Amino acid sequence: MEHFNPRSVEEVFKEFKGRRTALLTALTTDFDEVYRRCDIPGRNGKLFLMGHPGEEWEVNFAGRGMHGELPQPHSGINFARERMEKREWLTMLAIHSDIWLLAVAFSFSSSLGHDKADKYVFDILKRERIE
Repeated sequence: MEHFNPRSVEEVFKEFKGRRTALLTALTTDFDEVYRRCDIPGRNGKLFLMGHPGEEWEVNFAGRGMHGELPQPHSGINFARERMEKREWLTMLAIHSDIWLLAVAFSFSSSLGHDKADKYVFDILKRERIE
C-alpha cells in the first residue's frame, strides 16, 4: 500500500483524483469483487473500502493497513451488506466513500498555507465531486 504526503494544492488534487478513480472503479467495474470480498463467513471484523492514490482500491479490516494521518473510512460495510438489498448497499457504500474521499482531501489541504492562486484548484475539486 502506498502513502502519499501532498505538499501543495496540486499534489492534494492529484491524490484526490487517484483515490477517486480507485473508488469509482471499485463501485462500478469491480463492484461484484467488492461485494464478494465483504462476504467473509465466521469473521466479525469491520471491513472498510479504501481508495489509494495509485488508482487501486482495497477492502480490509478496520485498523489494518491504515496510515495514522488519514481520516478513517466508514467501517462495518460488511454488516450493512447483510441487511440491505444489493443496490441499496451500493448506494450507501458510494455515499460513505464520497464523504471519506473529501475528508482525506481536506485533511491534507488543511495543513497547507493557501493563497488566492490555490482557490482555483479547490474550485475544480468541488466541481469534480458534483459531476
